[in-house]
Amino acid sequence: MNPNVKNNVREYIKTIQGKMPKAIARGILRATEQTAGEIKRTVKEKFNTRTGGLSAFKSTVGPRGDKFVGVAYNDISYAGIQNWGGIITPKNRKFLAVPISAKAKATVGKGPRDWPDGVLKFIKGRNGHPSRLVEIIGKKNPHVVLHFLLLKSVKIVGKHYLEEASAKVGPQVREILGDEVSAVVTGARG
Repeated sequence: MNPNVKNNVREYIKTIQGKMPKAIARGILRATEQTAGEIKRTVKEKFNTRTGGLSAFKSTVGPRGDKFVGVAYNDISYAGIQNWGGIITPKNRKFLAVPISAKAKATVGKGPRDWPDGVLKFIKGRNGHPSRLVEIIGKKNPHVVLHFLLLKSVKIVGKHYLEEASAKVGPQVREILGDEVSAVVTGARG
């Protein structure tokens, strides 16, 4: 092999090796942002109600040990159980107040204690039926509106939104990383 060609190949490889970490970091950042966006879209598709902060996925990149990683994350405590499912129980109270009526569901993040005093009436559960919190409307011909069921535990069926988002975004992530590497190899990016 011609010595000039050999030196040119060595220089080319050194140049690529020098530029590749930045290109991969740039690709990981773009891929992580794409992943966080896809998770947000998937959460909105999978849940037919407001999700509180569940769709507020963020992305971050940086070194972890000897690797450079990107992470799409949500620090909402219930994100995991909504994805994988499980049983939830009350932390500080005797019961979980599960909203039933449209009015109760419209107040995401608020429970019976946030309602004005005297509006909700407690009806004790009997014969295997759960206790309830209701509103009695009208004095002459009153009718009862069920707002909350009071339960000792609730089984959450996992929505598997992370797996679905991952499957959707996988090809895009590969393309993003491939584009960054190709740009370095072809000399289009530094």
